[in-house]
Amino acid sequence: MPQQDRSPGRPEPRREPNGRVPRTARGAAPVWIRLAGAGLELAFITIVFGAIGAAIDRQMQAARPVCSAIGGLLGFTFGMIRFIRLATSVSNLQRQIEASEPAGRSPAGAQGWSPDDDDGAVDSGAADETP
Repeated sequence: MPQQDRSPGRPEPRREPNGRVPRTARGAAPVWIRLAGAGLELAFITIVFGAIGAAIDRQMQAARPVCSAIGGLLGFTFGMIRFIRLATSVSNLQRQIEASEPAGRSPAGAQGWSPDDDDGAVDSGAADETP
């Protein structure tokens, strides 16, 4: 079992109220970085499969770039499947996090708004002054 670093200058990781260390403190990348990386991966896979198809076209001395087109479409399909799976897992994880929050606490994006508001405007927190 590896020894943990117990240097005095190193701060303790941030903990949730239940005592668990959140994923971002454990080294996992934030959601937007994971999705941006998946988008770059989608582009990379498409280019690589298209290049493989182009190499096959060149080797066969084809008049039309059929293998390039097929390779690009296959790469895009595989990359998109991977991207959708990652986005779905991130969405499911976010739903689990929101479901585990205490009942009185609202999600970060919905502060100042409640479903009872009839106009849908965000409250500024200031009291209404009536003359």
